[in-house]
This record gives sequence, structure tokens and C-alpha cells, in this order.
Amino acid sequence: MSGTKRHTLSVRGASYQVWERGSGRTLVFIHGFSGAARDFLPFFRTLSTSWRCLAIDLPGHGNTVVGNDRGRYSMRSTAQDLKEITERLGAHHPVLVGYSLGGRVALSCACLYPAWPSALILESASPGLATEKEREQRRAADEGLATRLEQAGISEFMKYWERIPLFSTQSRLTAQALRRQSRVRMSQQADELAASLRSAGTGAQPSWWDEIAGLSMPTLLLTGQQDDKFTRIAYEMRQRMPFAEHVVVKDAGHNVHLEQPGVWVREIQAFMNREFQM
Repeated sequence: MSGTKRHTLSVRGASYQVWERGSGRTLVFIHGFSGAARDFLPFFRTLSTSWRCLAIDLPGHGNTVVGNDRGRYSMRSTAQDLKEITERLGAHHPVLVGYSLGGRVALSCACLYPAWPSALILESASPGLATEKEREQRRAADEGLATRLEQAGISEFMKYWERIPLFSTQSRLTAQALRRQSRVRMSQQADELAASLRSAGTGAQPSWWDEIAGLSMPTLLLTGQQDDKFTRIAYEMRQRMPFAEHVVVKDAGHNVHLEQPGVWVREIQAFMNREFQM
């Protein structure tokens, strides 16, 4: 894409791929499971007219390579890496924009380094699971998914993954949108996604339910009206987070930016303009 730059940055022995466009206050886009930074590149043209946009491939995804140390896939390690990457690029207090897994990463960053992000935009995200029993059950489920990935391979796993109820609302998307998403998913490596599930899945990450009450940065919670589970979670988060607002997007499921891209962009623009008074 013309005007968009690609960086490869070495951080604590890992190699991260980062895309960049624009100038000004920085928005850092963090993708979901089986996605990649390039999921957000179609939005850079519009958003980069007002802000600097960065998108980063997470460990286990895209062209980021963290090596054989499975601890590097964890939430704590990823948060440390992302903080170093953005500071190295001169983005000292960015707005973190995370979707699903990326939303959990962004929220983990805020809980671990509360003075770092200037704001959060969390799409279909959660603070994790509240009890150890829930986390244990989820770790077992994620281990099953990881094993399935390793045994079946990317192609067969993605046939299964795209049919899970969480993504049922995507059946109405255009063929072009579905192909674009499928290309990203099919470009992944099975063992890398499996490592991400085991180390950064919802059961593996810390629970941040207690910590979110102390966050003081402005926060936008975005969910799709047809995603009952994450709309409920966002409602509960809003009750605990004094500086958060919750917007429910009509005619959208879990992936709001894919299903209602125009609304998603407008909500980000409105939030940024309110909070930072362009």
C-alpha cells in the first residue's frame, strides 16, 4: 500500500513485523487469533490522515518470529515487547486498539504498564477468566485446539474454525471480505498458532478483573449486537471501569471491523476526537 512502511524490529532476541503510516498521536492496532497486522491495513488510508497508525504481528502470527522459548508467547512477555517496540518508534503513550486476542493483549499492557497507554479501544475483548477453575477448563480446551492444529494442519483447522458459532454472523459478508480474511488465516503456521493458544489463550493469561477498576485512561469498549457473550462481558467491564464507555454496533457479531467497517472507523474517529480534541 502506497505510503505504508514496513519495519522488522529485533526485541530481546525476537523479530517483530510492524506496519506504519501517518503522523501525530499514535494508534497501535493489535489483531486477533489467526489474524495479522495486515488485517488493519485497509483502514490506514483513512485513519492515517489524522493519526499515526502502527500495526504489529503478535508472537505466533504473521511474520513475527520469537524463537523456541514458549515463554515469549505469553501476555506478560508480549506486553513487554510491544512497549519496547512503540517506545523505540517514538510512540511513548500510544492509543492501543485491540481486537479479541489483541484486545486481551492491549488490556494486559494497560494493567501491567498503566502509565504507558494514553487510551484503549477494545473490540470484543475480555479481562480473562475470574476463577482458577474457569482458567483450568479453558486451558484444557485450548490444549485440545492446539493439538488439533498440530495434527490437522492449517487448512483443515481453519475449515473448523470458520464454522464455530462465534463467527456465524460472517456468513453474510461479501466474498471479497471472506477471501481477504481467509488469505491471512491460511498464511499462518500451525505450530506457531498452537504455541499462542497454549501461552496466550484466555486460560493461560492472568485475570485482570480486579485490576481494571484502577485504570484511569479513557477506554472505548466496542462489541457487536449479535455477539451476546462479549457484549455481556463488556457491560460487566463497564461497571468496573470508571473511565470506560461501551458502544454496541448493530448488525455485527464478534468481528466488528470486518462486519461493519464504516461504523468501526467512525466510532474510533469520534472517540479520538472527543478524548484528544483535534
